[in-house]
Amino acid sequence: MSDKKVVLITGCAKGGIDYEYCKAFAEKNCHVFASDIRSRTHELPTESNIEGLELDVSSDVELDNCAHIPFML
Repeated sequence: MSDKKVVLITGCAKGGIDYEYCKAFAEKNCHVFASDIRSRTHELPTESNIEGLELDVSSDVELDNCAHIPFML
């Protein structure tokens, strides 16, 4: 099992502070799940250690599907 920290950050489309958080956590060798709504996923950061994720935080179903990730910001 890897000791790499896993982070989920919502609202990560380019231009916002969460976009920069994604890059900062990736630089700290965390595995980052960068998420935003479907229409903005093409604006997510693409650096190594970052995986784009379509997630609508206003949807209980979508939140339940990602609830196993240990740290959310």
